[in-house]
Amino acid sequence: MLTDPDTLRIAVLCSRRAPGLGHLLAGESRGGYLVAGLVCSEEDFAGRPMAEEAGVPFVSRPLRAFHRLLGAPLADREARAFYDLGTAQALREFEPDLVLLLGWTYVLTHPMLFAFPHRILNVHHSDLGAADPARRYPGLHAVRDAILAGEPETRASLHMVDDEVDHGPVVLRSPAFPVRLGEEGPTREAIRWHENLVLDRAFGPLAVAGMTLAATGRLALGPDGAEIDGHPAPFEMDDSGALAPLAVEARAPLFAEAS
Repeated sequence: MLTDPDTLRIAVLCSRRAPGLGHLLAGESRGGYLVAGLVCSEEDFAGRPMAEEAGVPFVSRPLRAFHRLLGAPLADREARAFYDLGTAQALREFEPDLVLLLGWTYVLTHPMLFAFPHRILNVHHSDLGAADPARRYPGLHAVRDAILAGEPETRASLHMVDDEVDHGPVVLRSPAFPVRLGEEGPTREAIRWHENLVLDRAFGPLAVAGMTLAATGRLALGPDGAEIDGHPAPFEMDDSGALAPLAVEARAPLFAEAS
């Protein structure tokens, strides 16, 4: 199990936004965890006033400026590895038991994964637990891709982070959000509205539920996946926040190939 008698310490890694941060902070007292610190990849982080008001230590590590300093494009993985090495060190200062990616928009490289093996969780805005790999929609444009593919509903997921994009085993998945389009169909505005709905209504509850499960000893993470109360994950969250295991036929294989 992940916990000991002390409060579970969470370090949050985010980019321009940290959807659900308010929920996460509000859930500390009843969830048995502490948001010990926050590291942001942007200078203009929208949630900084909230973090400072809550007394959460905050570190800004502007990623784009780091790449410019090295004269390297954002896609340069070697430069990113140097950046992640410094980010891992910044996170270690908070002495976290878990690292939570909340609105993090970049691929993590080996230095981060090595620093926190099987201890990094991410909230992602698609159903990464879908049994059909073609319907998991990894990446930044998951909601757009799902809607353009004709999905009637979308979900969000809390999953373990591994060395592939949005690929690690899923711990929790949110309730479904029906896609509602007007006569004009999947316009940019309609897609953005649905994406914001998922960010606003799913990220916080998933983060709080996951951290509470870890803090209370109900969640176990390891190289073979995740378990909740001794049962294989993922579990599904309903509209009330209650959790239940997925039906066996609905489970995605652990470490299945990303689409």
